Amino acid sequence: MSTSDLAKDWIPDTATFGARLALVRWRFHWNVREAERECHISQNLWAGWEAGSLPRNYIEIVNRIVLRTGVNKVWLMTG
Repeated sequence: MSTSDLAKDWIPDTATFGARLALVRWRFHWNVREAERECHISQNLWAGWEAGSLPRNYIEIVNRIVLRTGVNKVWLMTG
């Protein structure tokens, strides 16, 4: 199986908030530093959330990311 076959059949994981954040970065072609700059969220926090932590101020963070990216709020919160 070639790499292009894998990419064609790839289904992203959206089960967790961290996975959805990673997809947001992928969609915008951002690394964690660019996500920090664009969404005004520290690299350490963003990376921690992608690794499985949840923000203490979840709604505020979701709103900030939605405002900057235009992603669907319900999707970002729940998948």
